Formats: sequence, C-alpha cells, structure tokens
Amino acid sequence: MNWKVKAGLLLACAFAATGARAEDKAPADAKVNLPPTVAWSLFTTESTTYGQALGIGNALQSKLGVQLRLLPGGNDVARTAPLRAGTVQFMLTGNGAFFAQEGLQEFSARSWGPQKIRQVANSSSDGGLGLITAGDANIRTVADLRGKRVAFIHGSPSLNQCTKAWLAFGKMTWDDVRKVEFSGIPAAARALLGGDVDVMCTSTTNPMASQLEASDRGIYWPPLPHDDKEGWKRLLSTASYYVPHKVTAGAGVKKDQPIEGAMSPFPVLVTYEKEDPALVKEMTKAMDVLFEAYKDSDAAAPGWEIGRWSFDWVIPFHEGAIAYLKERGVWTDADQAHNDELVKRQEVLAKAWQETVAQNISGDEAFTEAWLKHRLEALSAAGMESGVQ
Repeated sequence: MNWKVKAGLLLACAFAATGARAEDKAPADAKVNLPPTVAWSLFTTESTTYGQALGIGNALQSKLGVQLRLLPGGNDVARTAPLRAGTVQFMLTGNGAFFAQEGLQEFSARSWGPQKIRQVANSSSDGGLGLITAGDANIRTVADLRGKRVAFIHGSPSLNQCTKAWLAFGKMTWDDVRKVEFSGIPAAARALLGGDVDVMCTSTTNPMASQLEASDRGIYWPPLPHDDKEGWKRLLSTASYYVPHKVTAGAGVKKDQPIEGAMSPFPVLVTYEKEDPALVKEMTKAMDVLFEAYKDSDAAAPGWEIGRWSFDWVIPFHEGAIAYLKERGVWTDADQAHNDELVKRQEVLAKAWQETVAQNISGDEAFTEAWLKHRLEALSAAGMESGVQ
C-alpha cells in the first residue's frame, strides 16, 4: 500500500469532519448487548478524551445499565500496557495506536514490538491537533519555534512525532529548539501553564488549552498554511497520518476565523485483534446507537457521529466492528480492500519482528537498531512505505 498521498490531492481535500459521509441515525430500537462492566484505558483526567469518556460512560449506564470503568494513563505505553495485559478490553487513544502497530519509538523496545491493534470506532471533531504555544512566547508562525522551549514527553511517541512533524514543516528538527523533557502529559501541561516551557503538542479541545487561554500567558496556535505545499510535503514525510484541516473549535479558536492546521481521527477506540468479535461488534454498535445521549457531553463529542468516522485511516478495523458497519450499511467494498491491506501490513511487521527476535541479538540498543533496519527492509520488500521518518 502506498502511504504517501500527493500533497496536491491532500490539500484539495477536506478532512472527514467537514466532508464526511452523511448517514441516517441509528435505528431507535437497536438493541445493544454488552457485559455489565466494560473497561477502557485512556488519557488522564485533564484531557478532552477523558471528558468524552465520562459522557459515553453516563450514556452506557443510563441507557443500558453498563458500567464503564476508566483506567487513565499518562502516555501511550501506559495506556497500551493494560490493553495488552487484558486488564481492559479497549483503549481510547490517538496516533499512539499507529506507533504501537508499527513497533516504533517506545514500541521498538524488545519488550514490545509491533502490536496487532484494531479500530472499534473513531471520532473527527471540528477541533484540531497542533502545537499550543503561550501567547507571551511571541510564536506566530512555525518558523518562530526556533530556539523556543518545547516539551518532549517520554512514553508519548504520538505527541513527540507531532512536534517533530510541525518542526519539519518549518525546516527544523529537535536540534533547532530547546527540548524540555517530561515524564508525562500532565507534567508538561503544568510547565506550560507555569511558564517553564513555551510549546507542547495537544488538541484545541483539551481542557488544558482553555486553562492556558484564561491564564496570564495567553494562547496561540501557529498555523500550517495549506498553500505551503513544500511545508506540507515535509510534514507528511515525517508523519503520513495527518491531513490538512480547518480548525473551527477549541480554546483560542474562533469559528468564523478557522485556523489552517492538521488532524487525524481523534480520539480512536481500539482493541487487539484477538478480542471477542461479538464484544467488539456490540461496543461499536453502542458508540453509534448511544450517540444522541452523549453528543453534548463535551465540546469534541459530536465528532463521534458515525457519518464522521474515517474508514480509510492507518489502523485496520476489527472484524467485529466491520460486522456492525456492514449491517449499518456504511462499509463499502473499497473500505474492505483498504482494511485488507492494513491487515497485510500488520502481518508483514509481525513476521519481521519474529525474524529479528530469532537472531538472539544481545544488548537492547543493538536489538532495536536491528529491528528498525529489518522493519524498513520488510516493508520495502512488500511494496509498503515506512509511514514516518
């Protein structure tokens, strides 16, 4: 599968939130059969995803009598670990699912490797993902990031790759800024609010963004001009899972003055390939059927409307989810073909990982180096691209 979409085509496209498939509402009499308790891992309590999960949990409880147990984690590894262990059945996450699938960044360690992650549902809100900057840092363009204090969050490859992609847009790398390292997202957010860092990656609908907007520091989102084709080419070469997106919702954003930014489906609800298809089907159904009951619970919650779901993103859907989407009449042959290619990619990655492990390489650093090299070789041999740099 070719992961690089020509910049001209991307720039002509609207993101799913503005040009999604319009679908009828789920049948009012649709029955959902979930167990008494369902568990999700997710971002910490300060995040917009946690607020959305609370709304979904309230709908599950009030409409179905199902308790949603939430297990917050401060970074991608902390969220994925309980999913892999079976402590939770589902994970509400972002682009970290891509790094887990690919065996990259923290997931390139010997204890991890590529994970067979599958989508259950996804959201595309009017908000956006980008570099939130303090107003007093005087950052008005991506080029102004040079020399600024930028947060690097351990265990969060998705956010760090976001920052790397924005820097690439401005012809920069981490060497061109002052990297400030943090153990988790909450610590980085506190530092931004407290004046110890100037920039971090987050979503415009994150509650922390509202706190920054209301603070003495103020808020600003440096745009990614959609007509800067060379900048977008550099960004997409660094993180292929983004698309141009006009941001109209969130802190520091005016609906009538969209910010030219970027987005990918966020958040996404995922599970492992091995999860019971019947359970996954019912969870996917619940996300659709209960939408009216939770859509007003958070500023970003309207993004869960099924007409906004993206079926052609970089993570395949679980067979249980596909079963429901077919019944719902929103899954096409083209969606299935795309999904099949993504599953094939995961098989290529799994085989390459097994071959690397079989080499019995001593030393963690040497092992990771060998894996990353073999990963690229295996993908290239299969006619697939790396997806990131």
